[in-house]
Amino acid sequence: MGETYLVTLNQRTYSVAVEDCGDGKLRAVVDGRERTVDARRIGAGAWSMIDGVEARLVEVDGVAPKLSVEVSHADGETRQAVVEIAREGVADAGDDAGRPPPSGPTRVRAPIPGKVVKVLVKIGDQVKAGQTLLVLEAMKMENELRAPRAAAVLALSVSEGTAVEMGQELVLLG
Repeated sequence: MGETYLVTLNQRTYSVAVEDCGDGKLRAVVDGRERTVDARRIGAGAWSMIDGVEARLVEVDGVAPKLSVEVSHADGETRQAVVEIAREGVADAGDDAGRPPPSGPTRVRAPIPGKVVKVLVKIGDQVKAGQTLLVLEAMKMENELRAPRAAAVLALSVSEGTAVEMGQELVLLG
């Protein structure tokens, strides 16, 4: 399965694993229930998602590892959610309470499509939790992508001027 997210909606947190099946289709496993979603980007940070016959407009704001998401349903109902990229190796949202961050590799991915305007680290650098790794420009705004934990920079997948897609790996920490 692809990336795993923790989605908090109405004070409840769900584990959501998402895999890109190509051709605009996503396979999602939400707390053990599998579904296929037709997802189409309709603008910067805006997606149309159809799950069976139910259509939703999903608007994403923020930068990884924590995003704000507003889901508008066809019936006019709107819900707010917080989406966090799950740390690798964490199987369930409730399992990590009080535990230190993992020490294995951590992939920093683009939260939105954009262009890398500054790379502030190089391979081999030791970074602190919260340290800015790079700056991504999207929708004429600069977004600082920060290290989720203290680690060494193992790999850089981009350089200044690189155009990136949402979810693309940018930095590997370990």
